[in-house]
Order: sequence, then C-alpha cells, then structure tokens
Amino acid sequence: LHGLLDLESNMDPACTGPSPDEGIAQIVRRFFPGITEAQAYDPAFAIPWAAKKVRTQTDRLDGDWLAGLVSYNVGFAMAQDWHEAGRPATGGPPIMVGGSEFEAYEWCALYINVVLSRAARYLN
Repeated sequence: LHGLLDLESNMDPACTGPSPDEGIAQIVRRFFPGITEAQAYDPAFAIPWAAKKVRTQTDRLDGDWLAGLVSYNVGFAMAQDWHEAGRPATGGPPIMVGGSEFEAYEWCALYINVVLSRAARYLN
C-alpha cells in the first residue's frame, strides 16, 4: 500500500491529478460519489479507504494481491483479465496512458514493478 500511495501521489495529501484524482490516494470522486472532497484530501480517511479497496479487489481476484494492486490503477475488469491470463508482461488490448499507447498487460506489469520498487525503498 505504501508503494501504491507513493506512486499515485508521492505521499502528498494535497496532490491533484489529471482525472481529477484527489489526495494521497488519488481518489476519483466521480467514480465514488459518496466520498466528499474533504475526505479525498484527508489521509486519515483516504489511506484506510485505499487499503480496503485493494483488499476487496484482492479478495475478488482469488487472493492475488498483485492483481488487487493493479486494479487500483486500471480497474477491476482489466486486472481480472491480467490475472486470468497469468499476469503476463506483454499483450492485451491497447490502452492510452498519459498520451502514450501501451498493451494493457504491459501497463499492468509496469505498474506493479514501480509500486513494488517504491515500496522496497522503504523496506531497506
């Protein structure tokens, strides 16, 4: 979770992304209309919310915590496809991320590698 939050917001509770993603957990409130702006920017709300979201998705993905983490960025359906394909490093339909085209499974693998590398910085 630390690596995910570090990647999503650089651990900045005031971070605003392009979607617009809001706060340390980069919550996109249009997808979660019950979350207020104040909650999105409050780490005491957003961090446990993100943990619960990843845990819920992980449980839905047969306990595959890497796919659960990926679902935070690409959504459940794509994470499920990646999981069911055996978490390949390439393949999948083309997707646009930040103006660049990727294979969806390539993006999933890249996302996980960066999340894990960011987490590792704090474990050493």
